Amino acid sequence: MVDKPLVVLLSLYLDLSPQKSISPGSLYRDWDGMRRKRLLLGLMLAIFICGVLALVSATCKAETTDGRILYVGGDGPGNYTKIQDAIDNASDGDIIFVKSGVYKENVVLNKNVSIEGENRETTILEAASTERRTLELYKVSNCKISNITIRGAKGDKSNLYLSECRNVTIQYCSIEESEEGDGIFLYRCSLISIRNNSILNNKQGNGILLAYSSYCIITNNKISGNQIGIFLQYQSCNNTIARNYIEDNLLVGVRIPKSGNFLINPRNNTIFENVFKSNGQNAEDCVNVTEERNLWYNPETKRGNYWDDYQGKDANHDGIGDTPYCIPGNAGSKDEYVLGFFAGDEDSHQPTNQKPVADAGGDYYGTVNESIRFDASQSRDPDGEIVEYIWDFGDGSTGKGKVVTHSYSTPGNYTVTLTVVDDDGAEDSDTTLAHISEYTQNKKPVPVIESKDIAVIGEIIEFNASKSYDPDGEIVTYIWKFGDGKVDYGKVVEHSYSEPGTYEVTLEVVDNLGYKNSTKKSIVILAEGEKVNADFHVETDLLFVGAEIVFNASESSGAIVSYIWEFGDGENITTSSPVCNHTYTKPGIYVVNLTVVGIDGEKDTKSLTIVIEGAWKKETPGFGLAALVVSILLIYVVRRRWISME
Repeated sequence: MVDKPLVVLLSLYLDLSPQKSISPGSLYRDWDGMRRKRLLLGLMLAIFICGVLALVSATCKAETTDGRILYVGGDGPGNYTKIQDAIDNASDGDIIFVKSGVYKENVVLNKNVSIEGENRETTILEAASTERRTLELYKVSNCKISNITIRGAKGDKSNLYLSECRNVTIQYCSIEESEEGDGIFLYRCSLISIRNNSILNNKQGNGILLAYSSYCIITNNKISGNQIGIFLQYQSCNNTIARNYIEDNLLVGVRIPKSGNFLINPRNNTIFENVFKSNGQNAEDCVNVTEERNLWYNPETKRGNYWDDYQGKDANHDGIGDTPYCIPGNAGSKDEYVLGFFAGDEDSHQPTNQKPVADAGGDYYGTVNESIRFDASQSRDPDGEIVEYIWDFGDGSTGKGKVVTHSYSTPGNYTVTLTVVDDDGAEDSDTTLAHISEYTQNKKPVPVIESKDIAVIGEIIEFNASKSYDPDGEIVTYIWKFGDGKVDYGKVVEHSYSEPGTYEVTLEVVDNLGYKNSTKKSIVILAEGEKVNADFHVETDLLFVGAEIVFNASESSGAIVSYIWEFGDGENITTSSPVCNHTYTKPGIYVVNLTVVGIDGEKDTKSLTIVIEGAWKKETPGFGLAALVVSILLIYVVRRRWISME
């Protein structure tokens, strides 16, 4: 794309051969025109190259932008204690990594931020309030919720609620034990992937409820102990439900009801290779349409579902039932390619050995040469045990074991593959990413304190750290120590003192990587009603015209807010500092007045008389001395001549 125009410009620029004969009379004119042509083409070439370089630079910059990782729990410096606090301080593209622990809070996610737990067995988000769902997602996209248990929604609230979300993945989670609500509720969502989760014991609600949600994929989940396993409602169309284990749900395994309005009926959904077992009723499809009807098999592979109440046989042992399975409801839907559970057939193709489910965990993050822990403990085998864990780290190295460590020698994003083998020899694989970056030295945050310098007992003083900053990140914690034993937290705080004195205020800031820095400031607290008293002295010894003379009013006392200086030569200044400088331009006697102004407007004045002498300079030798020297030299010369004449 770049080569062709570049070659054309170069050929035009370098082609100096004449295309026709040149007469001697026109040689100069042709050479001058050729020179201008070369100049113009050279300029065009330079502009073209600059544009290409700018485009490449912008592309590289766009491709290398990564989000941050914010940590919740554990004892790391700067880690958050609540998931919601981390979300509030996150930006689009960031990852919230939640360490093992029980977090009792109701969390709202309204940013394109992923939440990843350390281990779903030990990383638990439990609802704390009846007012909200356990975890709510609003208008987010391109993010993941993974490796975490979400449980205990109160009242009729759902454990996990998504509203107007797109392209979100929910994986390797346990969604369980809502009081009366649903496990997962999708409302007006699309392209949601729900895979490799356990959705359990939402006994008064649905395991998964879809309303006005389309193009979602629900696969490889265990859905058990709910009132209804999966409920498709209100124009939830073009969804795929595949390879789930749907059992022990009180009313129905999968339900698709009919709406009074044809336009919002759920339709064109595909349900295949699921295991339906021990449900109150395995399935129900009430949407009776001739086109875009719901399919209970995969029309491409011609594979349906496993039904434990199927009464047909597989006489030819091809693994497909000889008669369709009729789906209850008035839609007339059928599973045309029934799998397994064949009546009276000892060799029926029942799913006696289900393959294991590999779970590589991750994503993983680290720096070059850092030892990273890879954990496959979330892998499982529904009907046996996993006997082998094989890791491919994406850099040519491999490893074996449920939990292994590995380090990378160069930065980059590596695809890590885990393969698990069960006790019957069945295999499954899962991939994840390892993000490896160069180690860089973090720069400390810079704390800045803004407050008044003097106050009185009981006065509410504002302490402001808004001008604090972090050169390569952001400040996440502000800690104030007021010197009287009291501590407060926040960017802007207020404090008052109960005793007079000078207090040392300390501000400590912590950045997003846990690095700390602090600064201090002194504040004077005066007794209420204390009078101001003016006093000063001159610090400079030589009082001459042109000299910089220092006046010091540190001996003044009281709650002074300003110092008004009158130097007696027409120059006046007002300062907040007790020390100032002044230079006189003429000799003379001057009366200097200092007026101090107190916190309540009270004043006091002191005067001091000083004498300014003329500009000081070294004296040069006078005319008499010069004449004497000349005379001595003259006598010496005459004497020498006289002696020589003798």
